[in-house]
Amino acid sequence: MDMADPNADTTGTEKCDNSSPPEPIGAIINAAIAKLKLGSEEADAEKALSILKAAFEIEKMRAEAGKAQADTTKVGLDATLARKQMRVALLGSMFTPLVPLASLLTVVVTIFVAREQTRSADQLAAQKSEETSWSTFQDDIDKSTPDKLLSTATFVSKLRRFASAGKYSKEISDIEFQLMSGATSDAAFKQLWKLRFTGTDDNNITQVIELARVKKLQFDHVTVDCKQIKAAAGALPEDRTWTYLGTCSPKYSIDDLSKAIPDPATLKSAITLKASVQDLTSISYFLSNEIGKYITAFSNKKSGPKQLDISGIVLSGADFDDVDFSLMNLTQTVFFSSRFRGAIILSTAPTYDFRGSNWWDADKIDQTFLPYLISYLYPNQPNVIYPSGYQITNEQYANNVAKLCTSQLKICSAACLRFASEAPPTAPECQAPR
Repeated sequence: MDMADPNADTTGTEKCDNSSPPEPIGAIINAAIAKLKLGSEEADAEKALSILKAAFEIEKMRAEAGKAQADTTKVGLDATLARKQMRVALLGSMFTPLVPLASLLTVVVTIFVAREQTRSADQLAAQKSEETSWSTFQDDIDKSTPDKLLSTATFVSKLRRFASAGKYSKEISDIEFQLMSGATSDAAFKQLWKLRFTGTDDNNITQVIELARVKKLQFDHVTVDCKQIKAAAGALPEDRTWTYLGTCSPKYSIDDLSKAIPDPATLKSAITLKASVQDLTSISYFLSNEIGKYITAFSNKKSGPKQLDISGIVLSGADFDDVDFSLMNLTQTVFFSSRFRGAIILSTAPTYDFRGSNWWDADKIDQTFLPYLISYLYPNQPNVIYPSGYQITNEQYANNVAKLCTSQLKICSAACLRFASEAPPTAPECQAPR
């Protein structure tokens, strides 16, 4: 030991540097035990024991602190576990009532599935039934005539039902047109018209004109059959107005025919044909009115001409005042007892047939057939039917023809004009080709 240093540590331990970190408790305990083993002086031993006691106290405190921390952690874990258990219990309490609900839902689903299966089966059965009904309906149409079909009590209701279903729209449209074309009964035709049309417009005018063509052909065929039926000579009065109708003339009553036609079978045919003529005439007037209204509305001097093919039809009792025909095809068109005041009778293909119609009141007319009209279709001809209430004088007729005759034809002169029952002129310049 160096006695020169009065501050030297007499325990022989190194001087503690307060600036350095404290030694670990374990190291301090080991150093104290080592000093005791060396048999140090009593003071040193006491000091070492004090150090050991302090170290053990520190270790005890650390152990207790660790235990307290462990207890705290355990409490926290217990609290977390308790919360989880509460959540599980809560969820359990929430889902417990759903167990019978799930059972109920299963029953509901089972009932729903069963109902859907039943509904599908019913729909399939209904579809098969509808297809069978449709097939039967088509067979009935193929096997019968339109007039006979339309006379039955259930046919029209079936037609309406299939039309409203929408499944056979194209087929129903074709069937309706087929039935309308074949029908010779006025009542049956107009009943079908109400089913198919609400009026005549751009969408159906072509079909309406086609129906008029079909009805003209039917009328022509019936009149041929009418002419084949012969009455006893002199049994029927002379009829110059409806000569082309023969025994089907509206002038002859059923009683007249019964007296003039002794054969029962022939008489029955004559009466049936006469009824057909009446029905087809009524249908023709109806279609003429529809077509006439359309033409008057959409092809006139104000709106301009409309391109339209009305060839091969009969237009009876129609009003064509101020109509412009200049873009229409009039090939073999028959105008019967119709009005033409202020009309423009120029066309892409003309007609010569204006029976009982006031063509002379038009504003313009095709010069190519004017000679024919002057010679054969003049006003107030005997046995010719004109529009109801129509009147004209000889002078008015001559003035109208002079205005229409823009080509200055000699046949347009007053000397060549016929009126009412006057005899035809004999001068060569007054003759027109037949």
